[in-house]
Amino acid sequence: MPRRLLREVAVDRIRDAILDGTLEPGEPLPDDELAQWLGMSRTPIREALALLAVIGLVDIQANRITRVACRSDRALDEAARFLECLHALALDWAPPLLTAAHRDRLIDAGEELLVKVRAHDPVVHREMLELFGILARHCGNSPLIGTESSIRQRVIFLAGQPREFNWGCLEQKIIRLRARLAVPGSSGIVPMVPGDGGWRGVGACFLPECGGVCHGLNLRAAGRGGAGAECVQPPEAR
Repeated sequence: MPRRLLREVAVDRIRDAILDGTLEPGEPLPDDELAQWLGMSRTPIREALALLAVIGLVDIQANRITRVACRSDRALDEAARFLECLHALALDWAPPLLTAAHRDRLIDAGEELLVKVRAHDPVVHREMLELFGILARHCGNSPLIGTESSIRQRVIFLAGQPREFNWGCLEQKIIRLRARLAVPGSSGIVPMVPGDGGWRGVGACFLPECGGVCHGLNLRAAGRGGAGAECVQPPEAR
């Protein structure tokens, strides 16, 4: 296995700390403290922070402060809609490229997710996104693979925990996934377009009861001025 670059290690450690809540929204990220925490110099730390800023997990304000990004329903709505489009394409392109054994494992994983959805287990949302991420990695399209990974991490961060879910929407999305995997030929899924009651597309999970919000997320005033922002302001910004 090739040796990993220090900036790659730093990206993984800082990203995981942001996604699991160890580093909270708006929390300052001094590179000297991060370097001491991770046991490396500040150069790979700065490179890692720049990469995390690209995917929206870190906010870098030139000559001022670097901090964990803030959350807002508007940002989540935008990212989740885009991720839904990418997952619709992955669901169309990946199944014909999967081996029978790999397809069966994904179907089994979908079965386990259904049990959790019906038990209203909040961890199911992230696990569902990760399952679609596996599907995306097997779609045979490099631009989609790279973009999906970044946007998925952004959605997981912006969704936060705990959050209200539309459990019926989540259940239908997983049922569609299982049905698609059971028939590996082309599904004819097309990218979604705006329509009455939300964005619509063949195979999409934009059910009318979801109010146009994908992935079963219930957002308040999503896409309307950034309502629901969550951020810990640093002392100098108060």
